[in-house]
Amino acid sequence: WLTIMPKLSILILLLEVQAGVAQSFDVWTNLLLVSSLLSLVIGTVVGLAQTRIKRLLAYSTISHVGFLLLALGVNTEESIESFLFYLVQYSVTNLNAFMIILAFGYVMHSSVSRSSGQNTDLQLIIELAGQFRSNPILGLSLTVCLFSMAG
Repeated sequence: WLTIMPKLSILILLLEVQAGVAQSFDVWTNLLLVSSLLSLVIGTVVGLAQTRIKRLLAYSTISHVGFLLLALGVNTEESIESFLFYLVQYSVTNLNAFMIILAFGYVMHSSVSRSSGQNTDLQLIIELAGQFRSNPILGLSLTVCLFSMAG
């Protein structure tokens, strides 16, 4: 939840600035479009090399912000509606994915952590291997969230 709220406030601020400034400045629109392209490319390319699940989701967020900036850069009524829908949909999906990952970490390490005091966070993507068989509901839920983020 704490990772989502600052993004929401910044993007809503950008929406307000875009509504007031975009009619008179083409530089602002070009800046948003270039930022969108860079965000999409950097988030996707660097995200492909990640082995830690939370870092992968962080770089996924960078990539998704590129889609949001693209909607702001186009600056039509439909693009602003798309921006708001995408912002809500992505926030809910991202929150669900983080909660499911926390639940997986708790389920996987609950007996070990109580006896040895170890951290229950799920760290690496490889740790998710085979978890669908042991907990199909969480596995299916995470799959739906990740496919939703993938588009």
